[in-house]
Amino acid sequence: ITLTPKPFTYTDCEASQRIYPNLIIVPKGIMYEWKVSATRFFGATIRKVMDAKDGDTITVWGTGEETARDLIHVDDVVRFMDLAIQKQTTPFELCNVGYGLAFTVNEVVDGIIRASGKNLNIIHDISQPSIPTKLSLDCTRARNIFGWEKEIGLKRGIQKTLDWYKEYYKEKV
Repeated sequence: ITLTPKPFTYTDCEASQRIYPNLIIVPKGIMYEWKVSATRFFGATIRKVMDAKDGDTITVWGTGEETARDLIHVDDVVRFMDLAIQKQTTPFELCNVGYGLAFTVNEVVDGIIRASGKNLNIIHDISQPSIPTKLSLDCTRARNIFGWEKEIGLKRGIQKTLDWYKEYYKEKV
């Protein structure tokens, strides 16, 4: 199984299948998880919020509305891979795995702050760069071929991530 943010064509799949029989290529949404990376938007925001004290201010680059991304919790991606391994009957399949909706930066930041229970302020720094794009995936093939549906909504995914963060970084919380 190959997870990729890059688009693959059927020609790519056919060529790769000669080397890797029963290949499953999964273009995915932005996967978020327990790993809190300071260089990725979701993880960096979790860290900013959890390191902040009540009354602190979180800075968001841009307006927070010009960029929206499809986010998918790692548990949903793993569940898809398990289904695909069990059910694939063709030499290759190409399926999108994502939430199917694009969430703005503001929606994600607000959700993380709410779930943290903290009282934080947000300011928007429009002098900083942002990427004005909206991306959501059509996951119909994953549903039709493998019976896969996302199970973890953004709110629950944020809470699972914060719970993990609190356990893993006990000394900081």
